[in-house]
Order: sequence, then structure tokens, then C-alpha cells
Amino acid sequence: YFFSENLLHYKITNGRAFVHLLDELLLGFGLWPWRIFNIIVVALITVIIAKLASHDYSPSINSQKEEYRTSLIAACALISVFDLTILKQAFYFATGSMNYLFPAAATLLLYLLFRKDYEQGSSRKSFLLIIPSLIASITTEQASALAVLVVLCFIITKIVIKRERPHASYWICLITSFAAASTVFFAPGNSVRSGYYPDFFELSLIDKF
Repeated sequence: YFFSENLLHYKITNGRAFVHLLDELLLGFGLWPWRIFNIIVVALITVIIAKLASHDYSPSINSQKEEYRTSLIAACALISVFDLTILKQAFYFATGSMNYLFPAAATLLLYLLFRKDYEQGSSRKSFLLIIPSLIASITTEQASALAVLVVLCFIITKIVIKRERPHASYWICLITSFAAASTVFFAPGNSVRSGYYPDFFELSLIDKF
């Protein structure tokens, strides 16, 4: 029943099968597993924002860089003043969090790991980038598109700016992220869902933006 319902959701609602499956698995054990998971996601977003702002690509969350500490305080302050409507719909609402907060964290993490690899040089460990590429690309439409763009941008930057041949892992990540994004964008449920909001889906691409 569990898998058949998720398959039905994929067929008639949208392609966000992975986030909804994860949502159901966490809530299946009660609210506390989701609460713990959600706290970790919020903390991850805060730390990643601070690391990107301070250009600190070390794996440690206790960096001694003054810029990192300042950025961490600023990131915490920024999140603390989010509008209550956003907090209710994207932070404290389980399904909303899995549809917006978790994909944002996955995409930011993908960018951070790619930036670290880009700055410090590729190695065999670069093949591990395939995992965050896949996770970010299989979440929601926005995160999927961004994940593909992140990988593509770093490939182009490697070629144009650094004048280097991109590591083989970069191309595998591009293929993986594009394939995963396709399962989200071309899900059967998306065409069915377009009937729910005909006024929006009849607009041109520019008007939708």
C-alpha cells in the first residue's frame, strides 16, 4: 500500500516522489524524527551560508577564521528575522519543509562541495560529488534545475577560467543530475497537475517568471 500510494502520487500529482517518500518515512515514526531531521537541515543551511560568505571551504563547522564566525552570526540573524508566514509554511510545516527547506539545503551543499573541489583541485574523492548531485536533482523542480546548472557552471568555469579539463566526475555528475531532474520534470503527474491551475499553465514562459 505504501509504495502503491507513492506511485499513484507520482502519476497524478507531481514528480517530487523522493521528498514525499522521505517525508512519509520520517513522519511514520512520529513527529520527533522529523523534528530532529529538520533542525539538522536548518543548521546545515546556516553553516553553508556562512562558509560560502566567508570563502571557507574546510569540512569543519568550527573554523577559526574570523570571517566565518562573523558570517555565521549574520546567517543566524538572517534566518531569525524571516517572515512568520515563511516559517510556518517552509520551516515548521513538515511537508513544506521537505518541499522547500530540504531541497534548498541539498542544493547549497552541492554548490559548496563543488566549490571546494574547484578551489582545492579534483581527485578520486571527486567521484563522491555524484551523491549530492543525485540527491539535489531528485527533490523538486527548482532544486533539480539549479543542481544541473551548478554542475554545468563548474564545468564551463573549469574550461574557460582555469583552462583545465574537467575531472571525469564532473561529467558523470552532469549526466546523473540531468537524468534525476528528468524524473521530476517529466513525471506523468505534472501534466495532470497542469489541469488544476489552467490560468497559470496557459501563460508563456516569460509571463510565468
